[in-house]
Amino acid sequence: MMEAGVRVQINELKVVRFLTAQEERAKAAGVSIEMSTDFAELQQLVDGLEGREPLSPIFDWRKCDVGGENAFWIRGLNDKGDCVLLQAARIDDLGNKTLAQHIAENRDLIHTPYFKADTRNSTFDACYHLERITGRVVYAGETWIAPNGPYRGGGLASVCSGYAFGLSLLRWRPDYMFGTATHALMVRGIAAKYGYYHQHPKGIRWKRRDGDGVVDEWVVWMDLKDLADATNALERERPHSAAGR
Repeated sequence: MMEAGVRVQINELKVVRFLTAQEERAKAAGVSIEMSTDFAELQQLVDGLEGREPLSPIFDWRKCDVGGENAFWIRGLNDKGDCVLLQAARIDDLGNKTLAQHIAENRDLIHTPYFKADTRNSTFDACYHLERITGRVVYAGETWIAPNGPYRGGGLASVCSGYAFGLSLLRWRPDYMFGTATHALMVRGIAAKYGYYHQHPKGIRWKRRDGDGVVDEWVVWMDLKDLADATNALERERPHSAAGR
């Protein structure tokens, strides 16, 4: 957790190099990346994707204030022009509120539509880290990679998060960035694939509307120093060479 008053230096050139590396990785997988702030277009795109869950309310322009001032999204297109990758991010200034309070107040927006939840009786303060996160906070979500074709399992998950990290740094320099993931995804190592430094269970405990227990969504997060470190990694990580061994 970043201490108050700590100044973090951001080297914009290194962030640009980091984003360029993500673009090269996407191209190697046959995917070209585009960025947009048109959330009406995102809603139409998601509605037309076969097998894709509906757009989360937090990124739905019909349900909340989301657009060029506070959000962006990226898509990846294959050589046929088909969308095979999505990622979105938005920033909110929490002021003196904690992330736990912010999520509780916006529970109906943050809840993703893949199951029905009793949002009024769900729990948002079980993870104490959410009580310590405040300030200008980015939420990254809507991550999707096409289930058909060669796209899953090839490193595109970290390309999604890499763009979210780098673009958020250049646009906003947030105090924190966070996302959520189900327990089933977490035990498969999804946080490591996305590159998040911190992961904790019981981030959000959604009570199922059908009465069949609770869905435990983990919270994954980075502070500004973590984001700067992650996008600076290219300067430290060099390919191993067999020469000289």
